[in-house]
Amino acid sequence: MARLYRVSDPLKGFRPNDTAAMARNFYEGSMNILYPQVDWRGNSPGYVESEFPIYSFSIALLYRMFGVHEWLGKALTVGIYALSAILLFKLSRRFFCESIGLLAVLYYTVAPLCFFYTRVFQPDALTALCSLAGVYYFWIWTEDGNKAALALSVAGVCLAVLLKPNTLYLGLPLLYLSYRKFGWQLLQRFDLWLISILVVTPSILWYRHSFQLWQSYGNTFGVFGGWVKFQVFPPSLQLWPSVAKQLLLRLLFEIASPVGILLMAVGFSARPPHRNYFLHWWAIGFGISALIAAKGNQIHDYYQLPIVFVAVVWMAYGTNLLWRKELFSNSLARAAIVAAICFVLGFSIRIWPTQVRIPHVETNRVAFAHEVQQLTEPAALILMVRPYRGLPALYQHRTAQGEYLECDPVDFYRSHRKGWSLDDRQATPAFVETLHGRGAKYFATAFPEILDLHPDLKSTLDRSYTALDVNSNWAIYRLDH
Repeated sequence: MARLYRVSDPLKGFRPNDTAAMARNFYEGSMNILYPQVDWRGNSPGYVESEFPIYSFSIALLYRMFGVHEWLGKALTVGIYALSAILLFKLSRRFFCESIGLLAVLYYTVAPLCFFYTRVFQPDALTALCSLAGVYYFWIWTEDGNKAALALSVAGVCLAVLLKPNTLYLGLPLLYLSYRKFGWQLLQRFDLWLISILVVTPSILWYRHSFQLWQSYGNTFGVFGGWVKFQVFPPSLQLWPSVAKQLLLRLLFEIASPVGILLMAVGFSARPPHRNYFLHWWAIGFGISALIAAKGNQIHDYYQLPIVFVAVVWMAYGTNLLWRKELFSNSLARAAIVAAICFVLGFSIRIWPTQVRIPHVETNRVAFAHEVQQLTEPAALILMVRPYRGLPALYQHRTAQGEYLECDPVDFYRSHRKGWSLDDRQATPAFVETLHGRGAKYFATAFPEILDLHPDLKSTLDRSYTALDVNSNWAIYRLDH
């Protein structure tokens, strides 16, 4: 129930608002899953290069049944969390024992990274679930020969890669499990080659099609097109130390806690049952992926969500080992372990309020979006302007004339409008007039300090256009002469 707390709050951040916009565009337009659309599209149709939009499409289906309610997307994510918890318990119980399974689920439930991303309007919890299903059911197949488990594994890994290309690292634990079962005979097994083809082919077809959307329409989430790819690839040796430090800090404060990381170290270093090291190879695969996509993992903490499963299983295993080990006295050791568990839970839960709190600037932007909606026509194209953030990778809209522009979805989604997203460096008087000539009807910003920093822009807006609502909280102009 904690995950449904303040479920009606406005969406925070780029990814939730973009995901919600895609779902609403499916609902209001064509329910064609092959053509997702964004709102920061300029005067283009808005088709965007993205990961496979199964999550947004599923929410659009819910909209068709129950109407447009943001809480449906959040509720879907909470449901995905519940399935993940069940599957995590099954894996831990089968690999270790029931008590470790329950403890792993408890650690997973309270981990701040998990708590936040299993209650928001974005698909990363689904990626994590598919990753877990892919590894778990493949392990079941190698143990029991269960063909239904193999089918679930193939579906899980295939969908995980469609949702996030970097989850190809799951191939490493699967390769380990295959070698453990078949030895070098795995190279001669037709079924393993067929599995590889079934996993990779849909992703090749989708990302090829998705890249063509970027080439044709000029909108991307930076999967392969746009400038963002230079922020992610190629691997940067200079970046690796800072990325490693960032991942360690997240492990300390968003996943395990300072005490939990000690429990995890005990579980990691202990010999697993039957000398089965698939969790270790899963972690190694993730580590390699994090180094390859170093910038992405540094910026986006949700990239680490799937590996939380491995961390909490090791934490639970380490806790169990220490509970059973006799130290100075049995009662003293167990009291210390209980205290450690309580610290992990308390430390994690204490962070929750900071994750659900709505900053004042967001409250102002909600009011701004409502004002934009009141003052503009539904079909009008708008210039939404925000301060420059020093990240060229965020220039993900390419106009037909070749300019690269911002991609902030927040104000567009909340106001239910479409148009061009600019930063204040791009919003020059000349470029505003250029976009006016391409169909822009309004200029709006929730950051009116921009006008003070650029007096030439303010002078042009006041002189040439109509001020509809300009105050200390926002500025909205109608672009007319």
